[in-house]
Amino acid sequence: MTVSTNYQGITARRAGKSVESRVVYAGSRLLARRSDLRDYGDGPFDWGRPTDGALALALAMLADHFDDATAVEWHRAFCREVIAAADPRCRRWLLGGMEIDQWRDGMAIALIDVSAVEASA
Repeated sequence: MTVSTNYQGITARRAGKSVESRVVYAGSRLLARRSDLRDYGDGPFDWGRPTDGALALALAMLADHFDDATAVEWHRAFCREVIAAADPRCRRWLLGGMEIDQWRDGMAIALIDVSAVEASA
């Protein structure tokens, strides 16, 4: 059985800074941008809206989960259907590799908004 990577997006504010940044982890490591495949600029990853940062995130996640060719072919649809479709107010989300496989197989999936669950606890 193959172990599937879990992806986690976090909106964070550095101490003493008023600007928030968004980072994404693939397991325990920071997810790397894949500007070698498509250059969406050097801005941060984004979700919840159709931006270059959201396209860069979709590309990086699919390249990490599948392969470069699959990522290039499918990242725009993944961005539109999953990444940009998320609630832009979401501060922390999770998405498993199994869910990405389900999306590839035609199922509708969504980022799991952990910030909403944490706020209600």
